[in-house]
Amino acid sequence: MDRTTRGGGLLEGAYRLLMRRNSVYVTFVILGAFFGERAVDYGVHKLWDYNNVGMMEVRVVCDLSQAIGV
Repeated sequence: MDRTTRGGGLLEGAYRLLMRRNSVYVTFVILGAFFGERAVDYGVHKLWDYNNVGMMEVRVVCDLSQAIGV
């Protein structure tokens, strides 16, 4: 079967959907960058919180004890 007679694969469908018109492609890239940045920021924030569990409470207690003079 010739490729031109088939309906096309997943990549061809994505190409037809996203990259045929410049306005759709640019919108897809901008939205992808925005949501990708949000996902990376969320992941890094969760990783930071996971690695520093209890550290904020320790600093607050130490700072308060130094301020009080205990």
